[in-house]
Amino acid sequence: MEPKQQIMQRPMVNGVSLMTSLIVDRLSQGKPGDVITDNDLFTITNLDCSVGGRGYPNLQSAINIVLREKSIVWERVRKTGMLKCLKSPEVAMAVSRGVTRIRKATARVIRKSNAVNIEELPRNQQAEFLGKQSQLLALHSMASGKKMLCVETK
Repeated sequence: MEPKQQIMQRPMVNGVSLMTSLIVDRLSQGKPGDVITDNDLFTITNLDCSVGGRGYPNLQSAINIVLREKSIVWERVRKTGMLKCLKSPEVAMAVSRGVTRIRKATARVIRKSNAVNIEELPRNQQAEFLGKQSQLLALHSMASGKKMLCVETK
């Protein structure tokens, strides 16, 4: 008589791979302050989910799915090989870091846009360029708080 095999039923997330679904299932159970190591994820998926590992894209997709569907925020703790489920104060700090990144990126693109001589562009591109430049200035001013970066005219 052959031993019966036990079939485990795992929830599947529509439109993603089995490995991503397994990680989503584990991350969805997280509570603020919980920690998951790369080794824990390896036992679940049999893939290396560390940065640059074969399972890293699955992990990033799972983190985004859990954030979008469950409002649970997971973030990698640098050089430790683990993820942490963030508490509200930590999420607020992550939001602040994101705004800083946006501010720096828009400032860099605004500086590049200052190098464009608008008169050298065709008429249809001039209007489009000025619109994009206005969007950049609006984003930057919203992200910067006090300071305002101005476009230089030549």
